[in-house]
Amino acid sequence: MVAAAMALRRGPCHRMLRLAGARGGLPWPGLGGGRAAAAGWGRPGPGGEVQYCAELVRKRDYEGFLCSLLLPAECRISAFALRAFNVELAQIKDSITQKTTGLMRMQFWREAVEDIYCDNPPHQPVATELWRAVKRHNLTKMWFMKIIDEREKNLDDRAYCNIQELEMYAENTQSALLYLTLEMLGVRDIHADHAASHIGKAQGIVTCLRATPYHCTRQKVFLPMDICMLTKHLVSISAAAKYRRVLLDSLSLVTPTCLPSHSFHMSECCREERATAWSFTRGFHKRQAREKCKRCNL
Repeated sequence: MVAAAMALRRGPCHRMLRLAGARGGLPWPGLGGGRAAAAGWGRPGPGGEVQYCAELVRKRDYEGFLCSLLLPAECRISAFALRAFNVELAQIKDSITQKTTGLMRMQFWREAVEDIYCDNPPHQPVATELWRAVKRHNLTKMWFMKIIDEREKNLDDRAYCNIQELEMYAENTQSALLYLTLEMLGVRDIHADHAASHIGKAQGIVTCLRATPYHCTRQKVFLPMDICMLTKHLVSISAAAKYRRVLLDSLSLVTPTCLPSHSFHMSECCREERATAWSFTRGFHKRQAREKCKRCNL
């Protein structure tokens, strides 16, 4: 993931996105302003919440940062707030040594969301900017709570029982984040919601696969147990750690068959979700065309 991010930073795609960000009025070309700038965002002054959220997303979710730059300028700041909220929750699990600490931090964000919808956000930069996004776009509270509840249940270090459980986790986290993004963009369409659901599931499966090498370094495996326990996909922690480059490079040459076949099975599930999501976009575009014709009295 880091290598891919660095490649994007050096490539023409990154230069194009810098230009897009500049045209949209976002002061993000200065986000990489060195150690002093990063330290300044650690304690943002008045009006510094936007820069804090943008820097947090840039450091912890660089792909999400790039995607946010492609959104309309009027929605970009809110997108950073949503992504920053997701980053804050996602990094709790890896930053704690006791589950009790994680539960306390989850409870802080649960109460923060409650206070946000009571127009009394806590004095925390992400929460403050999230409150502005909620007021600006009338976002649904339920999706925030679903993300928090699912992240809280995931604090336990245990593998998913099956691929369906992994998809359910992705639905309540990645898909819920996409639902909020659609609301932020003013898109309220059943076809778009269906597409977001399947895209979120696909993203969750891909994230689980990509994180496997990192989890192996910590002697943990979170791959679905129903796939791991199959004889043809038998995976041990030692084997996963030894051959983790297979998952990083997506190569299956001169390697044991256990990990490539396991990855292939999960990749097929991801591809099915993506294909299903793509099928729903056709209905969404048709509906947009019909509405445009109505507005033009055609």
